[in-house]
Amino acid sequence: MALTPEERSDELQRMRDSLSDTVADRIEQGGNWLIEALMALGKTYTAGTVVGEVDEQITVYTKLWDTREQIKQYAIKHTDLTENDIKILPTLDKHCGSFETDENGEPVEPDVYEVLNTARNQGATASVIHESETHLPCTENGDCEYNKKMSFEPEAYDLIIGSPQHAHIDTYNEDRVVLIDEDAADAYEEEIDATQVNK
Repeated sequence: MALTPEERSDELQRMRDSLSDTVADRIEQGGNWLIEALMALGKTYTAGTVVGEVDEQITVYTKLWDTREQIKQYAIKHTDLTENDIKILPTLDKHCGSFETDENGEPVEPDVYEVLNTARNQGATASVIHESETHLPCTENGDCEYNKKMSFEPEAYDLIIGSPQHAHIDTYNEDRVVLIDEDAADAYEEEIDATQVNK
């Protein structure tokens, strides 16, 4: 017998509540957990709201910028957190003038972009890029917007939301619960060329 739309909605909400309860319970237990949850079961919702259910500061890593904004909005709407309690970490593509593109997605400074993007694709972190390169477009009028947004005290925020690539920064993880909202894909993998392996 098929469920009515109301019954389907109730069942979906029951499964979402169950996921939220499971995540909160695992946080309270401590340790490392892998919780499998199908699409549309409220992983992003839970990532934003569980901070209101536990007495812990939380860092959430998720690949998509829109998902980061959703997590923030869920936290503001469903917990006691305010804008001042939440920090969304910047990205080079949105906050660094050296990676700026025009309305067609073309780099504003193609030569600089090509060099820096190659370095990034080979594993260089944003801090390494900014420290090793001189005369970057993003620093012509002072410090880069990306660097300014990265300069903060993590303990001042109950919820930090960033990319899986931010996970290498220990202060975002220390004394905090870390949630990964979705499959991090290759964010923690590094491909090594066969010739390098032989060396």
